[in-house]
Amino acid sequence: MALPELAEVGIGTAEATTDPVVRQQTAAVLRSWIVDRQLELRVADGESGSQASARMTTALERIACDHDGQTVVVVGHVASLSVTLAQLCGLGARVWGSPLPHAVPYLVERNPASWRCRSRPT
Repeated sequence: MALPELAEVGIGTAEATTDPVVRQQTAAVLRSWIVDRQLELRVADGESGSQASARMTTALERIACDHDGQTVVVVGHVASLSVTLAQLCGLGARVWGSPLPHAVPYLVERNPASWRCRSRPT
């Protein structure tokens, strides 16, 4: 089942740009979200880190509730998953510079009180 909440971070009118300045700004904003927890920042008229993380958290909570006690596979996007898991699991600065690799399983666990990311692939 596809969930629109699992989409990549939206950067509004700058979407699909090849402008190196916008790409640098996007990387700087993502770093600020993950390392500095400055979630109010955004690229152009796109989503803030708070909006992206809230959207993704809603999807992950829904999946966890719908499949309580089960193991499921969730496929998402690097930036939106990285900022959300950094918030949910308290990963922060220690994961900056090592983005989630493509197509590598990554175990994320949820109990009633919290989320846990035991080991992160590099």
